[in-house]
Amino acid sequence: MDVYEASTKYVVLLEIGGVSEEKLRIEVDGQTVTIRGCRGDPSGHLEGELQCIHHREIDHGDFERHVFLPGPIDVTGVEATLSDGVLEVSLPKHDPSAIGDARVIEVV
Repeated sequence: MDVYEASTKYVVLLEIGGVSEEKLRIEVDGQTVTIRGCRGDPSGHLEGELQCIHHREIDHGDFERHVFLPGPIDVTGVEATLSDGVLEVSLPKHDPSAIGDARVIEVV
């Protein structure tokens, strides 16, 4: 995971190949971003054929990451996209005139 700051926003990039939008949940509350998801077992398609595992590095199962940002977020403008196995969450910095509570973000 990488976290960047620009003048008007924070950007979180998370490499999550093999995870679909439907398996992701992103929540933003104050200065905290929580990303939850589930990656299926990549050997699942071999069921019935698999005899033994010689080496295994690909993570699978549920995951959860918490990112604490240095400043508050304008939750009304948060956007998330998933492309080529990379989740990008764009988090506008809080504008005092914007009002927003905790929010679940839809990944597109």
